[in-house]
Amino acid sequence: MSSLELNHVSFTYKKTEVLHDFSYRFERGKIYALLGHNGAGKTTLLRLILNVLKLKQGTISFEGDPLLSYAPDSGGLFDFLTVEENIKIFLLLNSSKKSNNLEFISYEIRKWRLFEKQKTQVRYLSQGQKQRLSLMISVLNNPDFLLMDEPTNGIDIVSQELLSNSLTYYKSLGKCIILASHDINMIEKISDEIIILKDGRLVYSKATDSIDNIMSIYKQYTGGPISDDGY
Repeated sequence: MSSLELNHVSFTYKKTEVLHDFSYRFERGKIYALLGHNGAGKTTLLRLILNVLKLKQGTISFEGDPLLSYAPDSGGLFDFLTVEENIKIFLLLNSSKKSNNLEFISYEIRKWRLFEKQKTQVRYLSQGQKQRLSLMISVLNNPDFLLMDEPTNGIDIVSQELLSNSLTYYKSLGKCIILASHDINMIEKISDEIIILKDGRLVYSKATDSIDNIMSIYKQYTGGPISDDGY
């Protein structure tokens, strides 16, 4: 079981420090929830782990050579291609032998309740359907680490339940899931640990099952309620 360890990671953007001296160890088989106001550093942290942003201070290290995947809060899909075409392109880009396996693709589309939309262009999907497709695509290559940015933004109750159940299932397979979210209900239901950032600094972290009231803790360490529109 590989782990991810960050030591004294800082990041400066245009002379503004957006992440300061962050250290943490992430284990497989757990779900971690990143909390914080707009500009707290959550998305920057995810992008540093993914190596989308170049690390200049501190270290980020993995045990072994794990596979990472990312589900962004928006985008990442080809709007003028169908659901089925998006899946095929992702599989091709990842050199997967399943890119021409119509039985596998059909099974995944049915599992994520998108079968009736498989020939529909992504631009015509609801937000919940887009989020389901984004998550489906992010796990098709069976990643060891799944990073997600606001996965419940604008989705319906059915999609929320499907998402929660799917993430719990992937955790049971030994995956490590790190999600930035403002959805307290989902965090309380599925996360193992919460990590609160404020102004780029880690100000609180604890096992979720040992916290009586996450919202109260959040307000205590950030000075305000959770925002619905930021990261």
